[in-house]
Amino acid sequence: MKRIFSALLLSSFCVSMTSCFLFEKKKKSKKSGGLSLIDRESIYIDRIGDGNSAIIKFNTYRDAFCELAVYAQDEKSTPTRENPQVTTCSGADAARKEFREQVKNWHSDTLYFIEIRAWLDKANPAARESLVVKENPDDSSINPGTSFDGKYRETYVLRFNTPLRTAEIHRHVFPSPVDSQGIKAATAKSPGCANSVPENIGPFSAADPMLKIKSLGSKGFAQGTGESHPNFPERVRFNFNTLQFPNPEWELTWDLEGKSQSLKIRPAPRFTSVEATSAKKIVLGEAQLATPEEPLQLENNKSLTFAWQWENLPDNAIVTAQIGRTGQEKSVYCVFEAKKGSGEIPWASLATLPPGLQVVLLQLEATQFFATKSWLTQSIDWRSTRIEKL
Repeated sequence: MKRIFSALLLSSFCVSMTSCFLFEKKKKSKKSGGLSLIDRESIYIDRIGDGNSAIIKFNTYRDAFCELAVYAQDEKSTPTRENPQVTTCSGADAARKEFREQVKNWHSDTLYFIEIRAWLDKANPAARESLVVKENPDDSSINPGTSFDGKYRETYVLRFNTPLRTAEIHRHVFPSPVDSQGIKAATAKSPGCANSVPENIGPFSAADPMLKIKSLGSKGFAQGTGESHPNFPERVRFNFNTLQFPNPEWELTWDLEGKSQSLKIRPAPRFTSVEATSAKKIVLGEAQLATPEEPLQLENNKSLTFAWQWENLPDNAIVTAQIGRTGQEKSVYCVFEAKKGSGEIPWASLATLPPGLQVVLLQLEATQFFATKSWLTQSIDWRSTRIEKL
């Protein structure tokens, strides 16, 4: 699907970007805006994989050489306009008119500017023509009837539970428009421990009564068809019979306003082994709803430590340890970086717990926001055990 985009046109054969101005694509015109080399109407931008790379296609009116300079629209993200990611077009030794370039190392939660630079004389790239394309979300329902202003009005939220093999999807409408930085900030969790379970562990959980999307399906890693939730009709529920580890492909499909759409998602990470240590070391088996028989006794003045191994781990994954519930006066909540493979709850936090039995819930969490679709996916794998404080 061709991306919705606007173009910043620079005067022909300019070197700096100081003369660019915003141009909204409205009608076809091969040389509109003074461009004499780059065919603006030929531009095609499409995210591929799970949104971390893109295919960029375009044509020139004459045989040319080219490079692409990419920078984030959000000034707080990288690469920046002052230090863009520059990619030389493939086949750089020969001039041509048709280009199909793959740009890697993008982030699915970021929208980009792509500056297409083209020139005729291989030895003189400074005499180039430049066209800057602004990547926009390709879902017109994000901001109906207007150009994208960098803020989202709504998002679709998918929450996936690996042990239970279930997923739920709902549409969340923001109280006020929010940009991608605001979405990332709301879903971010900083490492450390607190002596209470936070109120808002799962942001954007309120479901709008109007879901809008229909005919939800899932294929690849998790195969199934979405059904209306029996108790919450504003949500769609999946019950998967099996999960195909280590299948690297996972795709959601749906219909929106009569149009078929899809989203490729990174398969969920999972624990492959977990250990907990205090007075002794125990192995936490795969998640079960039954409560383990033997609790792990806490040793006085000693931290409760965890060690884990994983599969399919993204860089931003975290592990949380929770003892107690939201609103419980004496509870503990810790966040660890998953890629470190270990974490500990210090005795200073454990000492605040009342004597007796407690349940520890250890969760592996991964969150991904897709800026071009306004979808937020969250997956969890979990293990639990009981601890006993004497």
